[in-house]
Amino acid sequence: MMRLRYLPLFLLLLSSALPAQTVDWIDHFQNSTPSRFSAAVQTEILKSQFDVSSYLASKVLVQYQVGVWRAQATLNNNFEQSFLIEPEPITISLPQNGILVRPIKPPQDVYRLNFPLSFTLGLQNEQVGFSLFLAALMEKLGTHSVRVREELPGFFNLDFEPLANEQQSLLAGLRGYASLGNFRLHLGVMPTPILRFRKIELPYQYHNHILPFGELEFLHPTFRAGISAHLRSIGAFYLQNLPNPLPHISEPIQLSVRTQRSISRFGFQSLQLDLGVPLTTELSVSIGFERVWYHNREFNRQDFYNWLNTAVFNWTNSASNLLQEQSFRVGAVFKFGAETLPVIKLSHLKLLHRNIFQSKREYYANNPIAIATLHNADKRPVWCQIVANLGNTGRFKSEPIQIDADELRDVPIYLYLSGVRQFSLSRLAELTLSVEVDNRKLPLASVPITVLNETAWDGDTWSLKFFVAPNDPEVQRFAKSKYLKALCHDSTTQLAKFETLRRFIAELGREMRYVPDATTSLLVDQVQSPQETIEKKSGDCEDLVVYLASCLMSVGISCAILDVRPRIPQQLTIPTAEPGAIGHLFLLVDTGIDASQCGALGLTEFEAVSRPNAWGKATLWLPIEATLIAQGFNAAHRSGAQLYYHEVVEKQGIVKGNVHIYDF
Repeated sequence: MMRLRYLPLFLLLLSSALPAQTVDWIDHFQNSTPSRFSAAVQTEILKSQFDVSSYLASKVLVQYQVGVWRAQATLNNNFEQSFLIEPEPITISLPQNGILVRPIKPPQDVYRLNFPLSFTLGLQNEQVGFSLFLAALMEKLGTHSVRVREELPGFFNLDFEPLANEQQSLLAGLRGYASLGNFRLHLGVMPTPILRFRKIELPYQYHNHILPFGELEFLHPTFRAGISAHLRSIGAFYLQNLPNPLPHISEPIQLSVRTQRSISRFGFQSLQLDLGVPLTTELSVSIGFERVWYHNREFNRQDFYNWLNTAVFNWTNSASNLLQEQSFRVGAVFKFGAETLPVIKLSHLKLLHRNIFQSKREYYANNPIAIATLHNADKRPVWCQIVANLGNTGRFKSEPIQIDADELRDVPIYLYLSGVRQFSLSRLAELTLSVEVDNRKLPLASVPITVLNETAWDGDTWSLKFFVAPNDPEVQRFAKSKYLKALCHDSTTQLAKFETLRRFIAELGREMRYVPDATTSLLVDQVQSPQETIEKKSGDCEDLVVYLASCLMSVGISCAILDVRPRIPQQLTIPTAEPGAIGHLFLLVDTGIDASQCGALGLTEFEAVSRPNAWGKATLWLPIEATLIAQGFNAAHRSGAQLYYHEVVEKQGIVKGNVHIYDF
């Protein structure tokens, strides 16, 4: 056999081809700016694995797009491949004493495979896409018939008459994708024959069974990465968008790297590099290189038959690069009637928060996490929107903004975090910014952001409000059961109302245990949810303050946090975990009783605080030291009153700015 090994290797490469191997740069540029019509030309110099000679192949792609619908036709030139196959041994019966004068070796069979034309019709947007693929397949088989001719009596010659058989087939395949956050999943069926014209029983013919494939992509404004697989190969790819140095060109340079490895018996591995450079909004050029390494080179006739009947077409709108050992290619894309996108660039990005606390969802929705300064380098006013993504954790899309020609505009970036608890540990994420102009997204920047878990606390006492959960059903059930135990029989008098509050706080502290927390400025503190404190029956200073406030507020009792800490630089945090620390927290609880009734309740002016409630009425508030509630109401109240008098009255903490009161 001379070249029988060629065909199985070709079929192996064909059957293991990944979706859209060689035209990513074409597809990217064709869809980067709106255009109804575009054409692409690609020429390749191919060097065969088993042949010293090289040959030239080319293809032309024509695309027409209306809205989300797209139609594309591809014409392949000189992609036909010929494979020489050793014929089966020939047995000839001659008369007795007959002589074969000139025994001639039978010529080889020639099998030719070609995909001259293909067509794709589909629809696509950012979230979902679907396409139908059709391709014409032409198969030719050149064989010979044997005729025995008697030249003289008893002397015979063999004549081989060429026979040509050919047939045409129509291949069809389906593929679709769906996006979820930053991930996109591709699923489909590789093209298989659905219709044969002039059907002939050839000894060898393309007959592919239905084969599924899958591809998982990670999408990013500046790069894409993913893995692909079906029954006989796995692969990985990476596509990086690089800034275009050409003025007034918003389309980025695209670098594509792909690698592929077969997992079948006759394996191979390949490496492919492509670089697409937009020169104008209507023209882009490309250069590429591919190298293939094969693991096995010897195949028998049965291998040939098996590979031929399990071959798979690919999604490159061509017959792939077939048996190339290496390939060099150049190409160009022309767009007709393209709409020129305005050039919007990021002049400056001021990041206000490098740590994102999931507990502060409400805060980030109303306070910017960054300020983006956009520059309109175009000569016309532009309407655009800023889009921010923090993986699957948070998103933001601004209102439409008009930026005049050559104007700099500051745009606040907010963040709407998901309400679903996604992870228990902090992690590093990417905040990606892009600008949307005429329904097209152009990447602006990508910065690392630390996303902290649900229980992480930034050390700001005001932020404890995000951990208080009076409407949580579990907290409400627990608090109401405690309140019913504390409820006095006669609750109409002011004294009975006060007694009920005292007994309720005592019930909330029953079986509860204070655990000191060694918080430092170098660590991010963690705050338990009220539900977790109820389950554990223990917590540190912040945990118990949040627990008490949640339970009291769930039955309609107002609370406020009193924060004691020295004045420090804004970027520093200090410990507030326990009495005696640099900073400390305790609770003010509204009795709901008029401030004039202090003496009637048996309280001195040092044991209660007169301050307005939510309705502006002056009522009595009780200072409560949360870390001592396990010792009963009297101990927690007495300690809280002493702290309040010492820090607020004697040291004038509120006046000097060392003490802050935060109402919920």
